[in-house]
Amino acid sequence: MADRLQLISTQLGKLPGQRERFRGYVYDAACCFALCSQQASDSAAQPNSTTTADEAKKAADQYREQALAALEKAVAMGYDDLEHLKTDSDLTSLHQEPRFKELLNRLSPPKAK
Repeated sequence: MADRLQLISTQLGKLPGQRERFRGYVYDAACCFALCSQQASDSAAQPNSTTTADEAKKAADQYREQALAALEKAVAMGYDDLEHLKTDSDLTSLHQEPRFKELLNRLSPPKAK
């Protein structure tokens, strides 16, 4: 996934005026992966689920990794809506992740001394 995001980013750099539009798409992909991560986490607890706890955790971890990679790419492409990142319920499953917190710190304005 990270390789595909890198390819997209490289190609977008060649298209004048498209970077802003496409960084929103990459952000949306991050939201989708984060929601999939949450769903995978919840799947083992569902009645009559055939998913084991280990399978659910593995799937959730993979989706979480893809969500974080896409979010990092969106920020690298210029996405900078800090308040939306903090409040977007699609990203709730990422809130405790160190990489997510680092993104928030990176986008936060410097603190006055």
